Amino acid sequence: MSEALREDREIPEEIAFAPEIASGLELYYYGFIDIGLGPISWKVVHDYCVALELDEDQTEAMHYHITEMYGALMEHNRSKSKGK
Repeated sequence: MSEALREDREIPEEIAFAPEIASGLELYYYGFIDIGLGPISWKVVHDYCVALELDEDQTEAMHYHITEMYGALMEHNRSKSKGK
């Protein structure tokens, strides 16, 4: 984005209108990005939580949020492919 602004180019719509992440949810978003965008196993998420020393509630929340984000990503990809 800063490069587009610096070079006086248009900011891509996906960035310009990206949703904001509510305070406190960044941990789960970054977990999703760190773990990867392919099929995500329970064990991979659990091992990630252990590595970050998350407590039981945070671990449960991580599993929930990653599952929801993965589902949203798959739905987005399906709707994009239907539009082509």
